[in-house]
Amino acid sequence: MEQWDEEALREINSLDAARLAIRGALATIRDLQDANASLKGAVQDEVAQRKAGEKRLAELDERLAQWQERAQEWDRESARRRAEEDRWKVEARMEVRSEERARLEDDRRRVEETVARLRADLSAMAASQREKDTAWSELRRELEKRDAALAESKREKDAAVDGARREIELVEQLRRAREKEVSAALAARE
Repeated sequence: MEQWDEEALREINSLDAARLAIRGALATIRDLQDANASLKGAVQDEVAQRKAGEKRLAELDERLAQWQERAQEWDRESARRRAEEDRWKVEARMEVRSEERARLEDDRRRVEETVARLRADLSAMAASQREKDTAWSELRRELEKRDAALAESKREKDAAVDGARREIELVEQLRRAREKEVSAALAARE
């Protein structure tokens, strides 16, 4: 009996062990199922997060592409604006230069007109001076002629006066001589 008891005991121990093993296995299976369910949930969460991340990444890529397109558009617009500003600057410079040239040309024309007017005035003054010089020369010649004529008249007058004085003296001498003759003739008659 002892042997049976040992065998029975082994069997009981084996059954208890088997039960315990089954319980342990069931607990492990439940734990594994729970862990599996947790992992499946985690995987599903991970997949959902990954999909959400991929979706977000796709959205961000799309936004980035839009921003890059906008940036390129802005760059093109900025380049167009810069080109337009440069064109306006060139046009403004050309307009300012044109206005400056026109102003300088107008100033030059006015200066030339003033110089021409001054030259005309100088020519007129020179002509007037020449006319005055000619008039003065004519006047000097006339005065010299008049002075010469006056000197000649004076000489003629002096000569006439001298001639008249001589004639008067001669007449006086003749009269005296005649008076002497008449007195002598009277005295001789008497």
